[in-house]
Amino acid sequence: MVQDEVFGPVITVQRFNSVNEAVTWANGVQYGLAASVWTRDHGVAMRASRSLDFGAVWVAHGRSGELSRVDPEFGVVAETRVVAGHSPTGSGSVTVGAGYVWAVYGESTLAQVVPASMSKVGSTLTGPRPVGVVYGAGDLWVANSGDSTVERFDPLTFKEGHIGEFPVGGSPSAIAYGENAVWVANRAHDTVTFYDPRTGGIQPIAVGDEPVGVSVGEGAVWVANSRSGTVSRIDPKTRTVVETIEVGGAPAGIATGEGYVWVTVQEP
Repeated sequence: MVQDEVFGPVITVQRFNSVNEAVTWANGVQYGLAASVWTRDHGVAMRASRSLDFGAVWVAHGRSGELSRVDPEFGVVAETRVVAGHSPTGSGSVTVGAGYVWAVYGESTLAQVVPASMSKVGSTLTGPRPVGVVYGAGDLWVANSGDSTVERFDPLTFKEGHIGEFPVGGSPSAIAYGENAVWVANRAHDTVTFYDPRTGGIQPIAVGDEPVGVSVGEGAVWVANSRSGTVSRIDPKTRTVVETIEVGGAPAGIATGEGYVWVTVQEP
């Protein structure tokens, strides 16, 4: 049964002699749509995650309220489901954590979706015009453009509403988690807001003109600035901009991975 993907409320619990044995069993499935690792050992979690042959790319369609699962190996949309109502703002964002896919949409919806079946199993209201969601420190963080706030949700009790909130700069456009902190790009104020979930400390950091994307990786925080055509590199320890990189055009998004920083650029 461990090698059959049962699309229902079923889970197998088995003893294993080593992490390699457990990974071998997990990789023995035919499709490998999604996977999660549960352990108290962070090192084991990272090694097992890199060894698992699973993967999916998730896309939240803001206007239509749809969520798509993309097969990264074949580059095709495997399935699309409606998980929220239509939104005139067209904003949408998605993250993965606590065993679920979470998506926010412009009509103030946070949706909880089971990865394998793509079944929506819960939802709640957010602040006005949510533009980003990220999972970190065991919680969900939602950036709301309508009132320039970030809400904190507990994945176990999110249906009851947020458990915390803090203000950010004008017109937040993106949110990321890393280096034990939440980072929010604020388009109207040309800043990134740093927030420490452990202490509640908050600090604005000046970056380039119209930051529209933020990502944490490779030991830094990276910010895509649309109007100035640059990427700002922030040292997470000093929380200062230590480098500004010209990329040309109008950066629209940014990500880190495989030892690189990736920037999507529109023509000016």
